[in-house]
Amino acid sequence: NIHIYLESLYFIVATICTVGYGDISPKTSDETTFIIFLQIIGLAAYSLVMGSILSTKSVDTVKSIQE
Repeated sequence: NIHIYLESLYFIVATICTVGYGDISPKTSDETTFIIFLQIIGLAAYSLVMGSILSTKSVDTVKSIQE
């Protein structure tokens, strides 16, 4: 049954993204698929923003060390 595997994937992605399981959770396979997709997009966006911030900070640190 594909629904069991989809629920397992939802549990894994929700755990990795640390968004929790919440009071409102998906009920159908379509909802679960959509939520998994949104969580992965959110995780990628967060990683991109944090990577940009940390990259800028590390460049500033290297410049201050070189001076």
